[in-house]
Amino acid sequence: MAMTDATWFEEDPPLEAQRAWEQWYPEMGTEASNLQLARDLGLDVISHFRLPRQDWWDYFDQAEARCQQSDGDGSLTEVIAGMRGEMDLYRRAGHSYGYVFYILRKV
Repeated sequence: MAMTDATWFEEDPPLEAQRAWEQWYPEMGTEASNLQLARDLGLDVISHFRLPRQDWWDYFDQAEARCQQSDGDGSLTEVIAGMRGEMDLYRRAGHSYGYVFYILRKV
């Protein structure tokens, strides 16, 4: 099995990141807790690695271009503000979270 999951990279991430992710994904774990959960579920961890930070910026660059195209569309004001808020949070606190690619197999 191969999967990615949003993951905390720090035991005590910045409060603003904690608050945001509590709304988006309250079950988000650390790398250590996710690996332990996999083992507890009878899975062997073959490998795992963090996805590069550049992947976030590649996504955000595309998202910002779409936001700029849609500026002025009143029906998208909240969506655009939310997306820009997420980008701003990552600029400030992205060191504390990201996606991890987990490669697992049933034992």
